[in-house]
Amino acid sequence: ARRTPLYPLFIALSYFLFGQNASVAVIFQILLSSLSVVFMFLIGEKLLDEKIAFIAALLFAADPLHLFLSQVLLTETLFTFLLLLATYFAIKRGRVGYLLSGAFLGLSALTRPVALYLIPLYLLFFLFQREPLKNRIRGSLLALLAFAITLSPWLLRNYRHFGRFSLSSLTGYNLYFYNAGILRARLEGQKVRAPWAVKEAVGEELMQEAAKNGIKGTPFDSSRTYLRLALKTIGRNLPSYLVLHAQGTLITLFSPGIHYLLDYLGIEKRETGTYKALLSGDIREAISRFIENGVPAFLMILEALLLIAIYISAAIGFVTQLRKGERWPILFALIVIYFALAAGPIGEGRYRAPADPFLLQLAASGAVFLLLR
Repeated sequence: ARRTPLYPLFIALSYFLFGQNASVAVIFQILLSSLSVVFMFLIGEKLLDEKIAFIAALLFAADPLHLFLSQVLLTETLFTFLLLLATYFAIKRGRVGYLLSGAFLGLSALTRPVALYLIPLYLLFFLFQREPLKNRIRGSLLALLAFAITLSPWLLRNYRHFGRFSLSSLTGYNLYFYNAGILRARLEGQKVRAPWAVKEAVGEELMQEAAKNGIKGTPFDSSRTYLRLALKTIGRNLPSYLVLHAQGTLITLFSPGIHYLLDYLGIEKRETGTYKALLSGDIREAISRFIENGVPAFLMILEALLLIAIYISAAIGFVTQLRKGERWPILFALIVIYFALAAGPIGEGRYRAPADPFLLQLAASGAVFLLLR
């Protein structure tokens, strides 16, 4: 009930066809990542022009974060590909476009439940197009229908087995053990420097509290209890939580992806503690560890500077396209903001991955505007 089915099915299909070989699944992911580059170009070409589309696709193809993620068995590569398909058909519009956009958004939610809350953004995008109102309403309803139909088999399965018409029981669990867990650890003076260390620090304490409050029944019943306890903890310490959430959001937005790739390639295997220090808010220690542990500083600094340039270019692209009367920059900016906020105190660079295509389209637009001034 916690995990949605599409990514496990993706891996299972690979194993069924070619045997239990993770390398084959990785090859499929590399193909999906390559197709994502193609759809980056097609989206940019449709919205802007070939020059901007090429820059956006090139930036995406060269992104160390996505190069790394395509090599490991995580949901991000499939999830990002499905979001790009949903967006491509959203801007293409027409009956088929609306239906396919809704269907691919549904498949995205079946890969990672966080996509469930993207559908309102796409519906608003459809409703604010320059088309007759009748067409806009019909298109939105078609997309919503396709989205609901795509999700319905899994929703019905959960209702049959657990009595809940819900996508996943993961929401309450994550909010309690990670969002509220990090908050609890920090309030107790424990320097939890990484999301995966939360359970080590306060996991037993959290489980005891949950047990006292009636963790029983189905996973969805437990999720409701976890959610209630998490909101109670966060509500009592809201200012402290907001600071933690802001820190995690900034880490998600600005954490360089190169360290994932360096570690994967065996170039930098030592645990530097830089990321963990940032997560705990200890900037001085983060800088000290960065210098002390000999991380390839020039690569880290280069990507950090590039990320700053990308955000500045994206802001310029957002403004210039809005001045031209375009609606799509609002959708793209909201998607970037949504994924950054969704990670919260569990900040990590890889959670930025699904937002990158939308950020890079805006950034490419802004960069070309600056170059042609």
